[in-house]
Amino acid sequence: MQQMRFRRVAIIIKSTYIPLHTTGLRVLRKPSSEPGSPESEHRIGTSHDNGIKLELSIQASATHVEERTARMTDLERIRAKFAAEYGLSEDMLRNAERWTETTGDLEGVPENLLPGILGMRFGAIAIDTPRSERWSTPEDIDVIADLAYLPDSGYDTAAGACRGHLLDLYLPHDAVLRGGHTLPVYIDIHGGGFTYGYKELNRNFNVHLAEQGFAVFSLNYRPAPQTDLRGQLADIQAALRWIAAHMADYPVNPNAVFLTGDSAGGALTLLTLAIENNAEYENCKFDLLQTLAMDAPFTEEEFRSEKKEKLAERTFDEAMANFKRKSERLAQIANPVIKQVYENQGHMYENILIPITDGKRMYNISCNLKAAYESESKEVVKSFEKSILLHVIDEAWKENLRELDELKHSVQNASYEQKDPLLIYKLESVNLFDTMVNKINNQTVSILMRGQIPVQEAPEQAQRVEVREAAPERRQDLSKYREQKQDLNDPNQQAAAQQDTREAVKREPVRAEKTVGRNDPCPCGSGKKYKNCHGRA
Repeated sequence: MQQMRFRRVAIIIKSTYIPLHTTGLRVLRKPSSEPGSPESEHRIGTSHDNGIKLELSIQASATHVEERTARMTDLERIRAKFAAEYGLSEDMLRNAERWTETTGDLEGVPENLLPGILGMRFGAIAIDTPRSERWSTPEDIDVIADLAYLPDSGYDTAAGACRGHLLDLYLPHDAVLRGGHTLPVYIDIHGGGFTYGYKELNRNFNVHLAEQGFAVFSLNYRPAPQTDLRGQLADIQAALRWIAAHMADYPVNPNAVFLTGDSAGGALTLLTLAIENNAEYENCKFDLLQTLAMDAPFTEEEFRSEKKEKLAERTFDEAMANFKRKSERLAQIANPVIKQVYENQGHMYENILIPITDGKRMYNISCNLKAAYESESKEVVKSFEKSILLHVIDEAWKENLRELDELKHSVQNASYEQKDPLLIYKLESVNLFDTMVNKINNQTVSILMRGQIPVQEAPEQAQRVEVREAAPERRQDLSKYREQKQDLNDPNQQAAAQQDTREAVKREPVRAEKTVGRNDPCPCGSGKKYKNCHGRA
């Protein structure tokens, strides 16, 4: 999975009144210890015979049904009280379900928590309802709505789907037409006192950012009492992992990611960044293992306290020492076989093929037999380095040419938006080239650090290395080819060849531009003469 790096952080925390008992911490119902309670009767019943247990279980179930009915009645009563207090009609509450939960997730919540939750939600609904009439999406903004970042994402709660596991993506329309991966990314986490709102709440804010040239991911998370604070942080981390894994599917720049949040979303942003920073050392260890095939030469404490330049120098020295040891080991394994082949069959072979693998792919490295023998197989290591570098460059360059060809066709759409396709092509091609260079460096180093000669081991035989003769390099004989020019005998073909198929350019009359004289008033409106204002040499 691609790792995102948050280069800048914008956190907006508004001073919102949040009751302490509604801050996202889930409160579980405590079993009662009073005699006569359903829980107490059930516990007592479990210590008697089967008949008593059955009778008490039926009694407990009936009491539970009555208590549930009373709770629902209390919920409706409290709901009506707060709706009247904030002047909310049933239509307004149903309309508010476009951007928040109202009471659909409150079944089974203890009565003492309902006033705090409903007060927060209904008070915010009274403010957001008039604003919602102005919510809109401009035509130049593309919205990819309700992307599922977890398997249970959806709106069908009866089937176990969770609305809190969805996200939206806002993109400028011209970015979709141009393609490429240049848009900086905003990841927005909405507020709402941990109990109110979904991603739709920040729609206008996200649309405005998209109009300014950003790609905006708007995240959902489960509000309380559906989960607690830890569950909300887990939702956000799951959404970030999904975004990182799907960056390549959209025209965004994975190296320019901004994480934002307002109110409760600001607090969640701050906590998420603290978690990400704690995992930075683990990410560093993973990158070193993936690219350099080595463990980190420093501890977590050193990673956080020492300068990055010093750590990078230490890592470089350790990597070079490992590569030197691997190279010496490779030469030691190959030298006995090369010595035997040269002394016994040196007159037969000029070049030999030596198989080297990085654990994923086998590479047949061509090497001069005499040079390898005289250098005690050090020439094999040099040939391995040269061959791998040329191979990686060749593969990366072909892929880059394919991407440039696709870019050449996609940028033509920019002309419909009164933009220069050539300029966009130059900007995008530079990014593609930089990506190619980074890929070449990482892939080359990864193969060289893992390269080794596969050794066949047998119980009663010494280690053997398979060495084959390298086929001579084939050069194409161009002397057999002749240049010919075939005349067109068909009159229709001749007429078609002479026809100019280029699109005619419409000529327009030359218009003389009005110039400002030195003694004329300056067009800027300063009241000065042009020579004393903007025409000053």
